[in-house]
Amino acid sequence: MQDKKVLVTGGTGFIGLNIVKGLVERGFSDIVVTTHTERDYYYNLKDNKNITLVKCDLTNREECDAVTKDIDILILASAVSFGASFIQNNPLGLVNDNIIMNVNLLDCAYKNNVQKIVYFGSTTGYPDTAEVMHEENMFDGDPFDRYFSVGWMKRYTEVLMRLYAEKLQLMDCTVLRLSNVYGPYDKFNLETSHVLPAMVRKFCENIFPLEIWGDGEDSRDLIYVDDVVEAVIRSFDCTGFNAYNIGYGSNYTVNDIVNM
Repeated sequence: MQDKKVLVTGGTGFIGLNIVKGLVERGFSDIVVTTHTERDYYYNLKDNKNITLVKCDLTNREECDAVTKDIDILILASAVSFGASFIQNNPLGLVNDNIIMNVNLLDCAYKNNVQKIVYFGSTTGYPDTAEVMHEENMFDGDPFDRYFSVGWMKRYTEVLMRLYAEKLQLMDCTVLRLSNVYGPYDKFNLETSHVLPAMVRKFCENIFPLEIWGDGEDSRDLIYVDDVVEAVIRSFDCTGFNAYNIGYGSNYTVNDIVNM
């Protein structure tokens, strides 16, 4: 498996960079990493002989076509992502560019004979329920109202993945539906980050009193990014179409997080 050529789109972002590090640590020697903007912490990628760093715009189909040539495994870690507050106030903020990127990459991967695709779905695609979320329940009703737009965007990409894997039978496609991921290289912008990194920054910078959105009883499953990386590596052996929930298995309310 380590002789496969792997493309990690968004490989200088939070999850992407951790995946790239995980691939290198596990002996993968031909890794292509795409980035759209300069990042303070990807300087070390440039000096690694196993990594080719490509700056490209994934909303541009020609650039997607070029970067997916001769690739065996594609990991879709590129995404425009923000926290719940931003999503509620800007319901289209995550939709257009993400759909364009995903459609471009899937189509170009298909035409360039990529063997395997791993995509990060999200638990935001599930309907509002107090029950445990099982994989087969993803399409049992609309997504939770607060995540309606991003939830349907994630669902749409999953359907495309299933089309390529099951109906066309041309690529193996695995969807990893992530809960709330945390760890090194996360985003700590208070306006756009998820709840845990936002709280970490507020505590580190003594930003008090803490502003808690809502009553603090919204619950989240928190998973460390290294566990996500392990799930990605294991998914390389999955054939056909597969969708899996990836989480820690325990929920914490915002109030729980504040009081940790």
